[in-house]
Amino acid sequence: LSKARGEFIKFLFDDDFMLPSSVETLVNACNASGAAFAAHRRYMIDGLGQDIAFKELFDDDIVYFDQHLLFNIMVNVGVNWIGEPSNVLFRSAALAACDQPFRQLGGCQINYNTDMACYLNITGEGRHGVCLNTKHSCFRIHQSQNTKTTNYGGVAFAEFDVMRRVGAQKGAITKEDFFVGIEMQKKCYADQLDSYPQFGPLLLLLETVSYDEPLPIAFTLEKNKRRPRAGSPRHATRPATDG
Repeated sequence: LSKARGEFIKFLFDDDFMLPSSVETLVNACNASGAAFAAHRRYMIDGLGQDIAFKELFDDDIVYFDQHLLFNIMVNVGVNWIGEPSNVLFRSAALAACDQPFRQLGGCQINYNTDMACYLNITGEGRHGVCLNTKHSCFRIHQSQNTKTTNYGGVAFAEFDVMRRVGAQKGAITKEDFFVGIEMQKKCYADQLDSYPQFGPLLLLLETVSYDEPLPIAFTLEKNKRRPRAGSPRHATRPATDG
C-alpha cells in the first residue's frame, strides 16, 4: 500500500473473481459521489464455480453510508452486507489517512474481520462510502478457506462483540440498540459454546455489560487469555492498548 501511487486501491483475493466491469463501475461511483470507497454486489459461488443463492440485505440501487450507519446496520446486527475487499475500491488518500485501517478499531486489535474494520475506519472523520446493487465480482465459498477451518478459532464471532463495544464507546450505537445487539451476541456465543468453550467467560461478561463503559478491563483481560496455538501467532486477539 505504501508503494502504490495511483488515485485508487483495488484488491482481488486469491479465491475470488473480478468481472471486467468491476473497476470502471467502482471508479465512476467514487467520482460521482465523492465517496472514500465504493462497493458493488457479488455473486456467491462454490468450490466448483457454481452460483449459490444469496439474499442481499438491501434492495436499493445505491446505498450511501457513513460510520454511524455501518456501526448500526453491519456491526450491531452482525452482517457484513458490504462484502469482501474483492468488491471494493478505496480512494488512496482516504486509506492513507487511517492509522492501521485493517488491524485497529477504537484501540482494539482486529485479526479476522479486517475488512469490516477498514470500512469503519475509512468512513471516519466525515468520510462516506457508496454501495451499488449490481454484481461485478464473485466470492468463492469452499471448505478449505480460512473461515471454514480450525484456524478460524471463533475469533470473528468475538470480534463482533469488540466492534459493537467500540461503536457504543463512540456513541454511534444508541443504548437501546446496543442492548438489542448484546442479546444477539449472547445467542451467538451460546450457539458456538460447544465448539469454542473459551466463549464461556465472554458470555458471562455480557450479563454485566455497561453502555457507559462498554470496554471494561474485565473484557480486555478475558480477550488477553485467548492465546494462539503454537506456530499460529496471528490468531491472537488482543487490544492494542495497555488496558
